[in-house]
Amino acid sequence: MRYYHILALGLFTLFTSCRMYEDMPSGDNYVSTAIAKDTQSLRQLLRSSEHGWMLTLVPGTGQYGGLNLSLKFTSDNEVTIFSEESQTPATSSYHFSQNGGVRLTFDTFNEALHQYSNPQWGIPVAYDGDFDFTVLRVSEDGRTITLRGGHTQGEMQLTRVDENPNSYFTKITESQQALKGKALAPLQLGGKEVAVSIFGFARQLWVRYDNEQKLLPFAFTDKGLRLLTPFTIGSDTLRTLELNADKTAVTTQDGKQTSSLYTGTYDLSEQYTILSYASSATAGTDALNLFTQVQETQQGDVYPGSFGTDVYFGRTSAMMPKISLFFQITYWLDKSWGSYYMDFTSIYGQPSQFHTTRIIQKDISWLFGHRAFDWYLQSVTRHSPYSIEPISGDADHVRISSVASPSTYWMQASIPTPHY
Repeated sequence: MRYYHILALGLFTLFTSCRMYEDMPSGDNYVSTAIAKDTQSLRQLLRSSEHGWMLTLVPGTGQYGGLNLSLKFTSDNEVTIFSEESQTPATSSYHFSQNGGVRLTFDTFNEALHQYSNPQWGIPVAYDGDFDFTVLRVSEDGRTITLRGGHTQGEMQLTRVDENPNSYFTKITESQQALKGKALAPLQLGGKEVAVSIFGFARQLWVRYDNEQKLLPFAFTDKGLRLLTPFTIGSDTLRTLELNADKTAVTTQDGKQTSSLYTGTYDLSEQYTILSYASSATAGTDALNLFTQVQETQQGDVYPGSFGTDVYFGRTSAMMPKISLFFQITYWLDKSWGSYYMDFTSIYGQPSQFHTTRIIQKDISWLFGHRAFDWYLQSVTRHSPYSIEPISGDADHVRISSVASPSTYWMQASIPTPHY
């Protein structure tokens, strides 16, 4: 009798299972088949563009603005990529998968793309970027593919390119060269006067109005720049700034306002200076006390050491501007430089002033002195903007002082020198 009940239960299960699957999709309607067809359609779409696609990558959810990359899908699993920062094309493999939607993954290292997500010594989270994306939607005309970053969860777009990407990137580079480090004549937005300065390496607009200050991430375009998120005051919205023909001014997207570009006397996005913390003769009390505390912090750290009293500040090479401290770690790194990428911009109507912001740590040395270095950086950026003034009777040096605390937070510095 026991075997009869077992057999009956088995037959019941079999027949109910058959009935359960009678209404399931078959053939092309299977989910797996539909996904395969979707991914193949995506491959065909990506490969159909003669000049490839433009991806505005947004690492760190906008902390570094948007970076333009050209992607040319050359086969069903290979893509050639270059960027506005790395214009040597490199090949990578890619594939589609199904995980919470159709995912596009670039899975072999490509300098142009993976430098923004690849951890390194001294840069533990890189730029906090993406190389794995979920495909959210394709526009009806097939010219725009909206992606979501697997790491940042931010939305980005692949846009079909209709011209040689090399010429397009040349225009982007020209936009960056024309706009970085510049301030704009004030704009009128929502009945308010808005001051704007451009951090061209950090890709951020520094805007000020009333008692408000904001950093707005943007991406360079062939015509100027585009804000990643439109900026609205009252009934007015700022989306783009487009350069005029001779690149001396920009116009808002509605064409109603034109603002001239302005550069201060010294542009530390193209020049550098050497700050001195040697003694009370070369630094104000607040600046010198801070640097002394930085020294004491490093001396008591896991890797004890000390810093030199000269600090390089600005663009010292063809790379990005930076701040560099010389230091010696006891029994470890002898005579090492630690550097951190910075950016600089002008302030409209203030020829002697500049403002600075942080970008990202640069090298391994920060690993051994990051607590002291970071404290120093916080102080430097917190006391910005600065003024550069001549020193009476001293033709070789200038005085760089915090606009907010000129009598106590200042450093003697060399005359700013072009990096070239």
